[in-house]
Amino acid sequence: MFFDGALVSDPHTGEEVFIRTIDRSLVGEAVEFAHRSDIIFDLFSATDYFAEKESWVTDIRRDYFGIVPTFIDFGRLPEDEKIIKGTLVVCSQEEKAAADRFRRHFDGRLTLSMSKTPAYPDIDYINVLAPGVSKKSALDALVGHLGISLEQVMAIGDGVNDVPVLSSVGLAVAMGN
Repeated sequence: MFFDGALVSDPHTGEEVFIRTIDRSLVGEAVEFAHRSDIIFDLFSATDYFAEKESWVTDIRRDYFGIVPTFIDFGRLPEDEKIIKGTLVVCSQEEKAAADRFRRHFDGRLTLSMSKTPAYPDIDYINVLAPGVSKKSALDALVGHLGISLEQVMAIGDGVNDVPVLSSVGLAVAMGN
């Protein structure tokens, strides 16, 4: 289960079991909004991390997370590229205010969730996903694919967005982050 539940792959074959992509017109609108607001916005498919230019964010993703960017003008992304997630990465108060304007502008049309990493406590990673994406929906798709019940599942979570999953499985483990 990846991208807050927007993508589920079969653990044995890698086959996509469940995918919720962001509508391409919304991707374009989000990119334009981020450009106008001068905030960094990255895009992800099932296999690639896309950035428009080198930045402190691409350095962190490469050095800390081990994710190598594919640099591309977002206006030139192939039409058949399935964009699963966008991410606003903000640090300054101005960037955080711009991210809040982004949230308000796309309210009801995109799902946003924030995450942090202990290595960079001042940075907010704001995941931008298709509406209705949730880890619980993804889990339901996975257990259906595997032909098992929720009672047979063990789930581990470290955030508020994990509560629906943790409360529905046979064995739940909540951990600190």
